[in-house]
Amino acid sequence: MHLEQRIESYPSALSSKRPRIVTRPDVEEALVEWITSMEQKGESYTGAMLREKRRKLKEKLGVPETEQLIGDGWIAPFCKAYNIKEYRRHGEAGSVDIEAVKHERLRVGHLLSTFPV
Repeated sequence: MHLEQRIESYPSALSSKRPRIVTRPDVEEALVEWITSMEQKGESYTGAMLREKRRKLKEKLGVPETEQLIGDGWIAPFCKAYNIKEYRRHGEAGSVDIEAVKHERLRVGHLLSTFPV
């Protein structure tokens, strides 16, 4: 009977070795919201960015050390659960100097502000 309940509540349970356990759903939900906002803006993110954002969210939400996950073993199951893939920019898009872009945006913004709206 227990197996039937598990199948109904988690349809892909039979295809996985063990169910994915989420210790802090609030942190995971906030991380998913951040990823969604990044995708809506057309921004890309990396595994390193996910790690850092998760660290900051744990601090912000006051997660005690006893409930914090150690290491990076959470990334692969998290990405698999939410169908998250890391995309790398190649060619011209991958070689852009971000600081130069920021500087140029400011310069163009100041230039455009001299024109009447």
